Amino acid sequence: MIIYNRWGEEIFETTDISEGWDGSVNGKPVLTNTVFVYLLYYADLMGAKFMKKGTVTIIHIKPY
Repeated sequence: MIIYNRWGEEIFETTDISEGWDGSVNGKPVLTNTVFVYLLYYADLMGAKFMKKGTVTIIHIKPY
């Protein structure tokens, strides 16, 4: 999985299926209402390879 910012700069990459992105860049939380692009490469049990892409928007919810 690779995460890019709006300028096309890679901000996160992993090949570990159990590792996710924590919504930070260089150890600092990203700004609210910021959109990022993800690319996800994977293979099924038969070895067929796939690629998914999309966007994710970061929102921060304040606790009650």
